[in-house]
Amino acid sequence: ATGGQYGEEGNFLQSGNYRITDFQAAVLLSQCARLDRQNEVREQNARYLDTLLSTCPGIRPMRTDERETRKTYFNYTFMYDEKELRIPVDTFRNALAEEVGFEVSPSYQPLDDCQLYRPLTKRRHAISKSYLKEIDPSRFDIPVCRDVYENTSVTFHHKNLLGTKTDMEIIADSCMKIAAHIH
Repeated sequence: ATGGQYGEEGNFLQSGNYRITDFQAAVLLSQCARLDRQNEVREQNARYLDTLLSTCPGIRPMRTDERETRKTYFNYTFMYDEKELRIPVDTFRNALAEEVGFEVSPSYQPLDDCQLYRPLTKRRHAISKSYLKEIDPSRFDIPVCRDVYENTSVTFHHKNLLGTKTDMEIIADSCMKIAAHIH
């Protein structure tokens, strides 16, 4: 769900309040006991996958700043170089998804055109025309974000980092296989 609804003309209206119930909160709270261990597994597997992918042509793992002491993941992303592998990034993403058996996608949409960020559809922002103009995300030109989204990012969900080292090797081997068989 995108957290909103489409109006009569097909325009997306960003939603507001989707509070969870007491029961949902209780279920989620009981899961918190597992979170630290899951974050540890995700981080270890992501670092291992970074190491494996760093040897694959046309792929560059995300850089980690030495000041970072711990990383958590919602998505795992690496950068793809279409010039080096000579196949479109969409073709690479689709081939990788077929090889590994889970969804592979681009990074998040740039905020100037993101389905999840539509502040102009919220009535509470209709303070004045000048305010609406200031918060309009379409006023920004963000070519680097657009390039990453459209041409270089390869992303998959964090749940795929909860596997084993062998699972990370399968992901890296799949990338190597695609690179070796670009024809």
